[in-house]
Order: sequence, then structure tokens, then C-alpha cells
Amino acid sequence: MISRFFRNAGRTSSGKLKKFLSLLIFCTSFASSFSLASCKRPSYQLQKKYGNDVNYFLGLKALQRGDIQEAQKNFSFTSKKGSEWCARRSYENLILLQNQKNRIEMEDLYLEKYRDQDALLFAVQDYFTSKEFSRVIFFTNELDFYSASASLIALRLKAMKEKNDSRLPEEIFKWFLECPLSSEHQNFFTENAEFIEENLNENQKELLNFRLLAIKRQYSEAVEKVQGILDLFESEGKEIPSTMCSDIGKVLLYGNKNYLQNIRILEKYLSDMVKEKENFLQPQNSSLNSKTNNINSRQEKSYWTENKHSENAGRNEAFYFNFYAGRIYELAGDYYSRAENCYRKAMEFSSSNDHADNALWYLLKLAIRKNSLNGSRAIQENAKIWHNSAYFDDLLDLLSNLLLTEGKWNEFYKIYNKAQGYLSPYMESRYAYISARLLQEKLADSSSYDQDDSPSSLFEASLKSADDFYYMVSAISRMELTNKEIEKIVCKTRLLDKEKGEKTDRNAEILLRGYADFGFADKIYPEFVKLSSTGSIFSMDTICALSAFLNECGKNFPKYYPQSLRMVAKALKKSDRKITKEELKLLFPKDYQPLIDAAAEKYEIPDELLYGLIRSESFFDKDVKSFASAVGLSQLMDSTAGDVAKKLKIKEYDLRDAETNIEFGAFYLAELIRRLNGSQIQALLSYNTGITRIRRWVAQKNSLPMDLFLEIAPYDETREYGRKLTGASSMYAWLYDNKPIKDTVEQILK
Repeated sequence: MISRFFRNAGRTSSGKLKKFLSLLIFCTSFASSFSLASCKRPSYQLQKKYGNDVNYFLGLKALQRGDIQEAQKNFSFTSKKGSEWCARRSYENLILLQNQKNRIEMEDLYLEKYRDQDALLFAVQDYFTSKEFSRVIFFTNELDFYSASASLIALRLKAMKEKNDSRLPEEIFKWFLECPLSSEHQNFFTENAEFIEENLNENQKELLNFRLLAIKRQYSEAVEKVQGILDLFESEGKEIPSTMCSDIGKVLLYGNKNYLQNIRILEKYLSDMVKEKENFLQPQNSSLNSKTNNINSRQEKSYWTENKHSENAGRNEAFYFNFYAGRIYELAGDYYSRAENCYRKAMEFSSSNDHADNALWYLLKLAIRKNSLNGSRAIQENAKIWHNSAYFDDLLDLLSNLLLTEGKWNEFYKIYNKAQGYLSPYMESRYAYISARLLQEKLADSSSYDQDDSPSSLFEASLKSADDFYYMVSAISRMELTNKEIEKIVCKTRLLDKEKGEKTDRNAEILLRGYADFGFADKIYPEFVKLSSTGSIFSMDTICALSAFLNECGKNFPKYYPQSLRMVAKALKKSDRKITKEELKLLFPKDYQPLIDAAAEKYEIPDELLYGLIRSESFFDKDVKSFASAVGLSQLMDSTAGDVAKKLKIKEYDLRDAETNIEFGAFYLAELIRRLNGSQIQALLSYNTGITRIRRWVAQKNSLPMDLFLEIAPYDETREYGRKLTGASSMYAWLYDNKPIKDTVEQILK
């Protein structure tokens, strides 16, 4: 029906098809330019395995050869008779091989069949390129601006401009006012500044300019406009969208240091609003005690909405303005109780779990800033009302550091005992482990522990919730476990919740496995990411098979090494079964093995230490460059590499060369171990943050054992780095050399 509606729409000839096909052929051709024994299967086996789906992969092969007719034939067959994802990808490839007329008609039918946003973006991008602007507008008429991608909305607005659509000014205003600003907004504004200037009224332009100042963080300029913005909304009797409320709050927070004056602006608006809306603006206390409250903030009324007395009228203003008043009171100085009161009010008026957690986070941080004991009590009292436990991990990390530094040993168990079941798995494992170690070292008072909680029971609890290899291996090293028990612990995964309907996506697995069996290595990981983002879950069998395939391909094309590792890492977070010890080697692979083994032997460092370092630093991505400009597998800074090169008497080198980078990293690590009297943990920490800082830290060392002392290493990143490398190195030694985990942990931490 839609096809007929547009059959007579204006067309523009496209000479781009040939160019597109050449590009498509180029992009896919190298995928099977290598041939590995593991990639090959006799064709009859593939036909039996994939049935009607085999034609999709044969179509890709034909496309590689430049046989367009054969490709179309195969894609056409599977698009009609294939399984879900193979059929869809066949349809998409078939569309792209058509001339413009046929392509447009097929895309119309495609959108009748597939109604998700990915399908819409696929078609709309091509409509726009083909100058089918009417179609762009038609198919995006029902677009939800709040959930749609910014690029999709931008295409709609550009098409509306091309067609002189009278709704355009209103929709531009809606997009800029109510949606989170992005680079697409800034690009659109730059490209259409003249149109916006001519077609939006003065009030609308003032609001848009204010938002742009906020997104560009030009707060000092924007702060002068806040009162005018508030007056505008008040005079119009309009609700302020949550995006604008957030911008106003940030501008008043960062725009100047007139903190009390800025708070008065917010409080006056809130006071006026309460007077006007006292009959229907009520706190929503359920956000404090219910984990099921999740009102969609996108239902809040916008600036141009006529019915301002909606169910949630004024709630977003009440949340944001109380929240930012609390933030500003904190900056103003000695206004603890006022800031606390503002955060509590913000929680009362929150209309989503995220908002409630955000206000609670600042409330708890305020308590920790007051003193660590106050923070500990606040965590114990409030853990039961937060929604996303992982959101509070950084506060628990901060509190852990303070409590250990100040010797408040008994607080760890109090937090663990009171907040158990509400902490994230990582923090529950961590606080259980530290509580056990403090009791074991007789630092904590045993009388403050429940009678049933001994060090061994707390170590068991740590292992039960552990999803982090550091606390896992640390607890194992403190217990007497058999090899079978250790393997059971280490090889666990988070299993699917079948009661919630979680299950593996068989059709998605067919697509990814087909890419591997037919040699399209370059398609596997991008497709895996895309399908995972839409909710597809993969079986452990499939993930391990694909990870092994990519790892093997990495021997010829190293870019596949990190892809292999990332796939299996994701599988541990949710899968249909546990991983085996042998499969776990995919998570701790020995990529670049000849080079790493040779460097470890040459510079006399344990190979598990070097593997653990490279895995943690770069995920075996030889081309990676950090924000701090560290380069390559072992993530060396230019200055460090220069010093190493001088000592090795190497004049010219390239840190993106795997052999050079590995040797430089091994040399530097070995030198740090030597300079730090053989301490592996100090050397690893120095590798991350510099030897001077670590020496200063060690000089202040009290009687804490090294595993607890590691918890108060300088900088959050450094502490996490030490944990990560200890866990990874222990796993390498256990997996490949059958070295007891206890021995490796003790060797690193001594």
C-alpha cells in the first residue's frame, strides 16, 4: 500500500550505484582473503547445517566476486525463506543492489515488514541520499523524539526543510528544547542558522541559544540569562522541560560564585510554583521506598503543552531545582543541613529511579564528606532504598579508602551486614573479603561480628557474590579448597533468568556462526555488538566458538584479538551455562605468545605477569592509544619509551610494532621490579602511576598486610589497576601452568 502511495513520487537519477557496489565489494573482500583450516567446511556440510540460510552467505561470496546477478538471486531466496536475521540481512543487501526505482519500492515494503528504529534509519538514510524527502517525512511522522536517535531526527528535519514543510519551525524547537543536546544538534544549528533566525520567534530563539550555551559549557555567559528564561516560562504559564531544568541548574552551579544569590533564584521560583500549584504538586514519597516506581519522565509536559495541570505538573522543576540548590549549597560552604534538606526534597519529587538515585548519591556523598562514620551510617540506613546498586560503587570505594586509612575497622562488617543484598555483587564481595581479613588479622573487634560470621564464612560469602577476579583469587588464596572446588568457583557465569523469559537467540546465532563458517571474520564482532544492543543473548557454545575463530584469525590479522576477548568477556555477564576451564583461556588468551614468552625470558620476569599486564593495559590491541597518549600493547608513554630506547641503545623504533612494544614494556617492568627490591605489586603500581609516588606511599606504610594496604593505594585508577593485574596474572598461572592461585597471589603481593 505504501509502495503504491509513493509510486508516482518524484525521483532523481542516481549514478551512485556503481560506486556503492565497488565500495561494498572492497569492504567485504578482504574477509575471506585469508584461508584457515578452522574456517573451511565442505559445502555439503554447510548446506545441511544452514538450510535456506546458506544462500545469504553464498550471496555475500558472489558479491565478493563481483557477480551481482548471482548475489541478487541468493539474497532474494533467503529474504523470503531464511531465518529471522539471515532473511533480514539478505533483504537489506538485496535492496542496496537495486536501481533507484526498485530500491525505493523495496524499502517501502521493508518498512512494512520491519518496524524497529534500525530498519527506519537504514531506509531513511537511503531515502534522503536519493532525495526522496517526502518519504523521509512520511515514515518519520510518528517518530518519538525522546527515544529516536539524533541522526534520524536530523534527517527528518533536513527533509522537511527541503520540502518547505510548515511544521519545521515547531519541530526544530521541540527537538532543541526537550531532547538531550548532541553533536547532531550543534551541526544542524550551524548549517541552518539563517533559517532558525528567520522562522523562530524571539522567545524560541532565546531558549535555543540558552541551551546551546549550556551544552558548550559557556556558563558565565548563560548565567546572566537564567532569570529571563524563568520569567518567560512563568509568564507563558508553561512547564519547563526536564532538559531545560537541568541546564538552568548547571548554569547556576558553574556560571559564577554568587552561590546564595543563585540559590535564591531557584528557591523563589519553587516558592511561586508551590503557591500556584499547591493543590496538585505533591511529593511522591514512593520513590523513597519502592524499587518499582519508574514513571517515564518523557510524559512530563513541555513548554508548548496547553494542559499544564497534568498529573506530573511541576515535578521535574521541583526535582531539578531542589537538586541543584543542594549542589550550590555544597559549593557555598558551611550549609550542610540546607544541602541535605534540598537533596531529600529532590528525592521526594523524583519521577524516576535514576533521579532518586542521583539525589541519594549526593546525599550520601555529603554524609561521607562530613566524616567517615557518618558516611558509614548513611550507607547502612539508605542502601535499601536505592535502585541501581552499581551506581553507588564509587562512594563505597571512597568510604573503604577512608575507613582503612583512619583505622575504622569495625565499620566494614557493619556496612556488609546491614547492606547485604543491596550492594552490587562487586562491592558485596569486596566488603565481605575486607571484613574477613580485618577479623583474621585481629584488627576488627570480633564481638561486633555476628556469631555465625567467621573469616571462612565471610570468604565464602565473598566468593558467592564475586564477579571480579581479584576478590575471587584473593578469597581463594585464603581458603583451603580442592582443585575441583576452585574450578567450580572460577568458571561460574551469571546464568539466564528463565523465569523472566531470558533465552538465547537461535536466529542471531545462525547469522554469526555463518559468518565464521563462510570466512567473513570482519562481520562477526560488529554484528555481535549490534544484535546484543537490541537484546539478543548468545549461548556459551556460540560465543566460545566465535571467540576461538576470531582468535585464530588474529594470527594473521591482529585486529581480531581484542574482538575475540571482548566477546567472551561479555558472555560471562549472562549466559546459558558455566564456562569450562579450557574455554576460560579465551578470556585470558596468550596472544602474541612467541613475542611475550621471549621477552619475559629475556628480562627474567614471570610470563603470567607480562601477559596480565598486556591484557589489562590494551586487551591485546596493538594499535590502541589512551587519552593520556600511552601507545600499544603495553601502553607506554613516549617519554618512558624514549628512556627505554636509550638504555637498549635503539635509535629508531615504532611503538605500534608489537615486538618493539612488548620488549620495551617487559624491560621497563623488569627494571621497576629490580628498583623496588623485587616487589611485583609495587612495580605494577609504579608502571601505572610512577615510581616516585609509589615509593612515597610505601614509606608511609603502616602495619597493614599488603592486600589491605593495596586498598588505600594512591588514586582510584591505581588501586583498580593493582587489583586487575593481580587477578589476571593469577588466572594465567592457574590456567596454563596449573600454578596454585594462592602461590601467585602471595608472590605478587609479598
